[in-house]
Amino acid sequence: MPMVPIGQKILNLRQQRHWSQQQLADKVGISRQSLIAIEHDRSRIHLDLAAALADAFSIGLDELTDRMPQPSVSQAKQVFLLGQEPISSTPVVWSEIGDCLVLVPSYFTLDNQVVDAWWDAATGSLEPMQSGRLPRQVILAAGCDPQLGWLKTAMESQDTAYHLELVSASSRRALAWLQAGQVHLAGSHWLNPRTQRYNDWSQPLAKSVLRIGYVKWAEGALWRPESTEPPTQWAVREIGSEAHAVFERHKHTLVFPNPGPIFDRHLDLVRYVHDHPGVGGVSLGSLAAWFGLAFQPWTEESYQWLVDRNMVEDPWFKALIRVLQHTPLKEWMARVPYQTLDHWGQVT
Repeated sequence: MPMVPIGQKILNLRQQRHWSQQQLADKVGISRQSLIAIEHDRSRIHLDLAAALADAFSIGLDELTDRMPQPSVSQAKQVFLLGQEPISSTPVVWSEIGDCLVLVPSYFTLDNQVVDAWWDAATGSLEPMQSGRLPRQVILAAGCDPQLGWLKTAMESQDTAYHLELVSASSRRALAWLQAGQVHLAGSHWLNPRTQRYNDWSQPLAKSVLRIGYVKWAEGALWRPESTEPPTQWAVREIGSEAHAVFERHKHTLVFPNPGPIFDRHLDLVRYVHDHPGVGGVSLGSLAAWFGLAFQPWTEESYQWLVDRNMVEDPWFKALIRVLQHTPLKEWMARVPYQTLDHWGQVT
């Protein structure tokens, strides 16, 4: 049975006393950022600090450091987000969503250094790590926004018990996972071909999800600015992604409409174009600007977060909305080139 990490125990004790992170940090003489690192088990605690924390909580040092077992998750149905068990043993992160324990190989997440458990492919068993987090406090979000890491940073900088884990995915895949109850949030900029509106869902899906306003971004062609000849091939996202659909709609305008390498992530695609003369790409204007590439916008897309409407009263969802409304994330996103805020943080 996994044990409660010391950082999690400190977080729980602080929240039981209704103290802010700054209040506890001041009591023990450390910075708030240091306390955040401790609560997320990214920093070890020396003996003097442990004693100061125990004094602040009015408990014994042995009580602070005695880690009680976490609640068992063995009764939950185990589901791998990718649809099948890995063929090789691998570290995983986990999240409890409804009656499912959703498992994601660590290498598939944005922060691939985090590990909650070890999947043993030979025995088909799950071995929790001592540092494993409470599964119900791990929030899974899937999407293709290249600034996903900023949302994670903003969430973990707040006085919140939740850890955000991010999985890169196309709009369609993210939505499929949301409908299957395997992620908490799905990022989408899917264009309805019939109505030509973004995230315009048919019934019954339209009744089952709510939208969280986020951004509008420009997507189009990018290439190395010193190129004197048109690209002879184009790096594109995978079939089923909106970026691939944009390429299909506009390839008739290209001199050489030849698809080249296919990428799962925008960032990898733009890096490839940056490093390969003669190759163009279809991706986001923000990344083109950051990599010093020429950019021709083809469309402006509305990117929203989607959530099952049955989850909007959950504490994690309320924490997310607080992060959108009360952190620098909004200011950061507003500064991104070729991007504007779009009904930011509004739930509809």
